[in-house]
Amino acid sequence: MTIHHRQKTSPQAAPSVRLAVAGLLALWLAGCASSAISPATRELDLPPTWHQDQAGTSEAGPGEAWLEALKSPALNTLVNEAQTANYPLARQRARVEELRQATATQGSSLWPSLSLGLDADRNGITGDDGGDITTESWRAGLDLSWELDIWGKLGDRQRQAELGYQSALAALRQQQLQLAADVATGWFNAIANARLEALLEQRLDNVSTDLASLEQGYRRGLSPALDVYLSRNTVADSRANLAQQRQDLQEARSNLQLLLARYPGGDGLATSATLPELDPVTPAGSPAGLLRRRPDIQGAWLDLLAADAGLAAAHKDRFPSFSLVGRAGSSSSALHGLVDAGLGSWSLGAGLAQPLFDAGRLGSLEAQARARVAQAEQGYLEIVFQALAEVERLLSAEHTLRDQLDAQRESRGNADIAYELSLQQYARGLIDYTTVLEAQRRAFDAQTAAIRLHNRVIANRIDLYRALGGDFAPAGAAST
Repeated sequence: MTIHHRQKTSPQAAPSVRLAVAGLLALWLAGCASSAISPATRELDLPPTWHQDQAGTSEAGPGEAWLEALKSPALNTLVNEAQTANYPLARQRARVEELRQATATQGSSLWPSLSLGLDADRNGITGDDGGDITTESWRAGLDLSWELDIWGKLGDRQRQAELGYQSALAALRQQQLQLAADVATGWFNAIANARLEALLEQRLDNVSTDLASLEQGYRRGLSPALDVYLSRNTVADSRANLAQQRQDLQEARSNLQLLLARYPGGDGLATSATLPELDPVTPAGSPAGLLRRRPDIQGAWLDLLAADAGLAAAHKDRFPSFSLVGRAGSSSSALHGLVDAGLGSWSLGAGLAQPLFDAGRLGSLEAQARARVAQAEQGYLEIVFQALAEVERLLSAEHTLRDQLDAQRESRGNADIAYELSLQQYARGLIDYTTVLEAQRRAFDAQTAAIRLHNRVIANRIDLYRALGGDFAPAGAAST
């Protein structure tokens, strides 16, 4: 006879146990919902306006289609070509596709796994009479396994993968904007170098003509030998400068061709266009608006959220895991019998696993995940404040460069007049030739400085458009 003993539980003990379990469950759930991102990072305290912005306090940023503001129709074609053909951009697109597929892979863990298996055995033995006895066995089974996402751990892993994919999309967008800015800067740099080459060619022609006149005057006894040698020195310097400028133009064109995925031969680009005169006012929006516009800031924020989701998953790895396991199948001594046999057996089970001792491995993994969140948070803040500093610097340069360009153009005009006066006074014998050469040098330097400074104004405006997160494509145009 079997005697069953039942332990008595006081009415007060059962509620205590239930309260303890409920408290533990609440503690687990509270841990699941926590975030390691500081509130100060989530709500950055930024000034309402830019310190260096003189264009007003409009919330609107640089807007759409800033390529149009550069007033160079040929540039639009080059940018579109680069967006299609550029090799690093194509590599980033492949990276985005890889991470998109990774989200599908991670999402599959939320669903049951079902697999079909087929096994076959063939065995032979030799009997006492020397004959061979051969047997066959066939087995088919359908296996089911499913980890129930009770704590949301698998959902956190999927969210981490999805955030990584969104971050890669933001990186692609940032790369597209950077490429458009690089092509625009390279295009105007090539134009500026072409204009400098033309200026140097003109200077060489002028000083060569002056040298011919001086040599003729020297043969007639009208010009001193010193003037001839000074003029020959100027011609030699002009030839050397022109050779260097031709090399600079070849490199500028070659760099632009690399962005376009063309052969970098340094030719085949029509750079005879002029540098455009840009409108002085550029809406800069607000510092807070920059966080929404710039793809690199958005990508850093998504990386931070992904690290935080990884921390949540690492924390939940320490909780119990629940799983369902099932199997259904049949067996037969022949394959055709296996097909006809139908379902012969089945089983369904549930399991619970709670880590008890792992020598601190899970705790260490969670600490590592928390450290990754801290790294991502500091990386995000670094990118944000570097972007803010970049905009402030470019806004300041927007105004100072324009002032410099205006002053340089005034200097160029005065230098041209001084050079013309020096030629007239030299022809009347009022000054020596060294004064003419100095006036000529000043006029040439003023012309080259004006071209280079004009190109710097355009390059700074392009950098400002990029730094403000402005879109180079027209509104509604797909650029991803």
